[in-house]
Amino acid sequence: MYNKSDHQRFFYSATDHKAVSRCFHNISLFKGWTLGECVMAKQEGSLAIYQATNRDGYPFLIYATPIRDWGRKERILQHVGRVNSVLAQGSFRYNDCEPMIQQPTWIRSGVFFFGITPDRGLQPIFEMISFVNRSSFILNTIHITALFRFLECGVWPFTREEEGSEGLLDNAARLYDKVAPRLHNASEISRRWESFYLRNAETTVRTHDFTPIYTIGDYLSECLVYCPERETLYLEGAFSFSPGTRGDDLCYLLFLSRRQSPQDKQYLVDLYFHLDVPSHFFTYLSYKHMTHLLEQIADSVIGSREEKIGREELRLFSESREGFRTPVPVWYKPS
Repeated sequence: MYNKSDHQRFFYSATDHKAVSRCFHNISLFKGWTLGECVMAKQEGSLAIYQATNRDGYPFLIYATPIRDWGRKERILQHVGRVNSVLAQGSFRYNDCEPMIQQPTWIRSGVFFFGITPDRGLQPIFEMISFVNRSSFILNTIHITALFRFLECGVWPFTREEEGSEGLLDNAARLYDKVAPRLHNASEISRRWESFYLRNAETTVRTHDFTPIYTIGDYLSECLVYCPERETLYLEGAFSFSPGTRGDDLCYLLFLSRRQSPQDKQYLVDLYFHLDVPSHFFTYLSYKHMTHLLEQIADSVIGSREEKIGREELRLFSESREGFRTPVPVWYKPS
């Protein structure tokens, strides 16, 4: 049966390419432009980022957000402006060249607001080889940790439906119940993983600050890009910010960098905490990393290559935590 409200929800989705294209081409500035594929999108359709080319073939990124979500995006815009300003004041790189976070020019058309920025064509840092210039790496590590800290200065002002302290233990228990039978006969993985995971979840609930803040979230691996010419990091797609809690982005960055050198990972932790790392951070870090690994195993087909990779990753994680005996990774050496 046709439902008007369902139709409206669909029509207002930023991932509805036809609706977005129709409103986009109604803007005189974009006459003759080509709207390409969606390269990043929020699941609820509140934001989508498209590739586009102008009449002369130059590449751009187009941000599309429904009018109903504009209030949220406006608040994010204000926060991004503050973060860019602070980074520029504290860094000669971002003061003399482009801001770390691109800030689109916004135009309204029909039921959407559109933001436009040049497509710098930069690769995500995790798709590139390691930095060659060591001093550049250290400076960019400082910029990454500064970005995280400044983002976290603004409390998330919207309704947050993600995991908080109340649901964390329930979610951990469900994940444990799902994975435990599959690891029961895993001789390469110590049975201590069970108590280690649940104990870290319980400690996290008691010690972690669950105040919702701005985070880059799952888009971190795509958003963090590198410009070889300037030896500088930038952040693309920043308006996909989501609610998280303090340290989430650092935990995810360390997970993505888990095969990097111990020294590089230590830099990230020490710089983020100004050499004063609270002990409960490592409990949260171990809980978050182990959750990623257990979810990979839970989502894989039994006996598949993905499951074998997940189990090997969990074995390596065990080695980094002294056989599930401590939440502090062996690569971290207190200063």
